[in-house]
Amino acid sequence: MAQENTFTKEIRLRLEMCSTCMKMCRDNCPTGIASASESYTPYIRSLHVNLNTKGIRPYDEGALDSIFSCLTCNLCNTFCLPKVDEEDLMKLARAAIVQSGIDVSKYSGIANSIDTYHNPLREPHSTRINSFKHLLKNKDKTDTVLFLGCMSSYREIEIACATIELLQKLKVKFSLMDDEWCCGSPSNSTGFTETTLNTMVHNIAEWKNHGIKTIITPCSACFRTIKTIYPKHVPEFDFTVHHIIEVIEANLSKVTLNPLNEIIVYHDPCHLGRGMETYDKPRQLMKKIPEITINEMRHSREAGFCCGAGGGVRNNFPELSKMVLRIRTDEFKETGAKYLVSACPLCKFQFKTVLNSSKFKVIDIIELINQQI
Repeated sequence: MAQENTFTKEIRLRLEMCSTCMKMCRDNCPTGIASASESYTPYIRSLHVNLNTKGIRPYDEGALDSIFSCLTCNLCNTFCLPKVDEEDLMKLARAAIVQSGIDVSKYSGIANSIDTYHNPLREPHSTRINSFKHLLKNKDKTDTVLFLGCMSSYREIEIACATIELLQKLKVKFSLMDDEWCCGSPSNSTGFTETTLNTMVHNIAEWKNHGIKTIITPCSACFRTIKTIYPKHVPEFDFTVHHIIEVIEANLSKVTLNPLNEIIVYHDPCHLGRGMETYDKPRQLMKKIPEITINEMRHSREAGFCCGAGGGVRNNFPELSKMVLRIRTDEFKETGAKYLVSACPLCKFQFKTVLNSSKFKVIDIIELINQQI
C-alpha cells in the first residue's frame, strides 16, 4: 500500500535525500556495523520508505524488518551532512505503517504490554512503587513529582532507591505518583501512536489532579519524551521538566562528596546526549567527586555508540541488540576503567547482561553520587 499522501512534501524530500545520497552514515550505524549488512543501514531503510511512498514497491517482511530494526539512536545524523534526521523519519514511517493496517504483530509486543499493564515489561501495574515507596520520609503535599519510569520501577530498583535517597539528602521535596504510567517513549519510538497518546493523556491528568507543576525524572527517555514530545501532542502541557542531573547540580553544595580513587567511563545515553544535547553536565557532575579519573571511549559525546537496546530493538531483534552491545562493551574494556556510568536505566540494564564480572561495576550516575555522600 503506497503512502504518498501520508507524508508532507518536506518529509518526502528528506526521504529522497537520504535514500539517494553518498551514504556517509552507513559506516557509523550501530546496526549496520554489527550486522555487516546493508539492510540495516539508514539509507536502505529510507529507500524502502521512499519506494513505498512513491508506489513503486510495497513493503515486504524484509523491508519491515529493516525499518523496525532501527535503534532510533540518531548516531547517523552526527555524520549526515544535510541532517535529514533519520530517527524522526523512521518513527514517522513506523507510525504510518501501523496506521495503514499492515500486519505489525511481530513488532507490537511493547505497545501491547503498555496497553495492558501500563508498562512495557508485562509487570503488574499494582506493584509499581511497592519496592521503594517506604523510603519516602516526607509525605507533605508538594507540587513536584518524581517520575521514576518503568525500568527504575521494575528492573533497576537500585536506581529508584538511590534517587529517592539522594533527593532527600539534598533536601528536595517531592512526591511519588501512585498511578504513574509508562511515559510513552517505547511506543512512540516503535510507531504505536495511539498507545503513546493514551499514556500522555493519563499522566497529564494525574499531574493536574494532584496540583503538580514540576516533574523530575532519572530516566533519559522519560525526560526527553515528557519535555519534548508531550507538548507537541497536548496543547495544555504547562509543566517544568528536569532530568535529575539538573536537580543534583543545583543542590550538590548542600552535601560533601567522599573521594573515589577509580577510573570511570561515562556512556552517553542516546536520549540525553544526541536527543537533548546534554554532554557536559554529567561529566562536570562526576568531576566533583575527589580523586576520580574520567576516561572516554573511542566513540563518545555526539559520536557515542548506542548500547543496542533502544527503538524496540532489544525486544524485537534480540540478537542484533546483543551484537551492538558487544561492540560498545569492547570499547569500554579498552579504557581500562572499572566503572561504567550512564544516566539511563535501560542502558544500565543492557550493559549488566555482559559486564557481569567482578572486574567491572555498571552503575547509574545517581547511584554513583549517592554512594559518595
